[in-house]
Amino acid sequence: MDIGLALGTLDAGSGKPLPLARVAEQAVEAERLGYSSAWVMDHLIIERDGQRVAAHDPFVTLGHLAGRTRRITLGVLVAGAPFRHPGQVAREAAAVADAAPDRFVLGLGAGWHEPEFAAFGLPFARKVARLEEYVPIVTGLLAGQSLSVEGEFYRLREATILTTAPPPPVWVAAFQPRMLELTARHADGWNAAWLGADPGRFSDLKRQLDEACTRVGRERPLTITAGVQAEPAGALAPLLDAYEKAGADQVIINFGLRPFVSFDPTAMARPFA
Repeated sequence: MDIGLALGTLDAGSGKPLPLARVAEQAVEAERLGYSSAWVMDHLIIERDGQRVAAHDPFVTLGHLAGRTRRITLGVLVAGAPFRHPGQVAREAAAVADAAPDRFVLGLGAGWHEPEFAAFGLPFARKVARLEEYVPIVTGLLAGQSLSVEGEFYRLREATILTTAPPPPVWVAAFQPRMLELTARHADGWNAAWLGADPGRFSDLKRQLDEACTRVGRERPLTITAGVQAEPAGALAPLLDAYEKAGADQVIINFGLRPFVSFDPTAMARPFA
């Protein structure tokens, strides 16, 4: 089973984005230690306890990390579909795929944090319905297709993007039945985050995903991943073993007090101690 790392991308104290140089230092160290992947988030803002926090744009960040690393897979957990037109996210993903050949994963999600939708005037209703149109458009464009779509939310006419690298795998973050079926139909991978040391919820969700794959007649393999919050003093070996037995192909560990918040960099060595 592979081990990934949720990079610290925002400062735990101020809530401001960490400088890209510091994020890159983490990615370089993660690569040196043997992590298989390193991940960033995508939020315009997050409101916590009366404070707004955020990180830099994930595609800009990943482009920077691509130039500082050589082997480690880089990805976003997950790009919020409502924040960008599907053509734009496909175009940005194609550029990162060129910068990090065969080591970029595009995670997509419907979004969940209503305050950021309100702050930027984005529609919060019917997020899953929008994503059902969104994911096939992104995957089709990345695959080099010319798309004409007359959907409820998106309309394209002979739309294409010109790429210079193979398309990256597309993962979907999913917990609910409709999202799990969307994953089964269209995605290359599934992510559930952020979970605890007990893989019980993960096991139940994976069972539902397996059932969805059967219903839609999926034949190609699906990468199964879990984002897990590491306990400050907890042993990681039993946690990793439990998730591997539950069917995870990769566990992505978050060491911060919240996902993608800065953390003590010495914690990164814990899985390899």
